[in-house]
Amino acid sequence: MQLLETICRAYIASYETGQQDKIAAFLHPAHMYYPPGGGSPMTREERIDDEHFFFSAFTDIKAAVADIIIQDDKAAVRIIMTCTHTGEFHGVKATGRRITIPYMELIRFEGGLIKDEWAEFDMSTIITQLQ
Repeated sequence: MQLLETICRAYIASYETGQQDKIAAFLHPAHMYYPPGGGSPMTREERIDDEHFFFSAFTDIKAAVADIIIQDDKAAVRIIMTCTHTGEFHGVKATGRRITIPYMELIRFEGGLIKDEWAEFDMSTIITQLQ
């Protein structure tokens, strides 16, 4: 259990680097990402491309694990991310604003890597902070 918590914390902290390869190192080759609101699942490659979109819009990222629960091969994690809006995001041009993105993830591990990842956050809260 301690190992999975350590991996989770390192994975979330990797977002602070802004480097997709640092994040991708935690993802299983057969990784599947299930986005908020029941969107279409993404393969590992699609997930990495999606992170490129995020990193092109936000910089100076700080990610803190607020809560974490480990059971068997799964982790439930509540994260508070803050970042600066420095590029276009969903049609909103860079504002330079510092925003907060609270979100939750359910992560399933296989072989010490993240096999499945379900995320939930409120996109409208993000967009409201940018306007």
